Amino acid sequence: MSGGMYAWTAVMQNTLTTLNLSDRQIGLISFASGLGANIASPVSGFFVDTLFRRRLKCVSLGCMAIAAALLALFALGVPLAEGDAPALAESYPLLVALAVGVGLAQGGFAPLTYELGAELLYPVPEGTSAGLLVLGINASCLALILVQDALRQYINYVVAATWVLCTALVAAGVRERYRRADAESAVGVAP
Repeated sequence: MSGGMYAWTAVMQNTLTTLNLSDRQIGLISFASGLGANIASPVSGFFVDTLFRRRLKCVSLGCMAIAAALLALFALGVPLAEGDAPALAESYPLLVALAVGVGLAQGGFAPLTYELGAELLYPVPEGTSAGLLVLGINASCLALILVQDALRQYINYVVAATWVLCTALVAAGVRERYRRADAESAVGVAP
């Protein structure tokens, strides 16, 4: 999902052509999303480490659901064809604010994914679980970039729907287990 987000912001110049915005304005929307992600990542890591150590799935699902909802609103703010009116009122400040919110939610989710992956795959080394996640990120990024021309006006809907689907899959399919933390506790290693 993070790969899809990285690609989504990278292809905005091509996918927001139905809006009457300059390249600079579209670039700012993309930058705003990335900035939100960069701010949220260390903050979410800190709060999870201090307050929600064994609630990674819950916090991740919260961030994913927020991102999915904001992406859906973003998609509704972009007309499907030139000259059409978007489902929401066309508003540049709204799109920037939604992009920041999406970035914050995605940035809040990203470090938790690595942590939960390390917990679920333990005793597999953390580098291996992180490598598998990066492989998935790169594959989803590549997939979105490859289909962006065919889905140009629908790409915002595709990204939002993908987040909704992935949120449902994580909610239903991931069983939260803290194998690494339990093993470290058993041998007296501080978390």
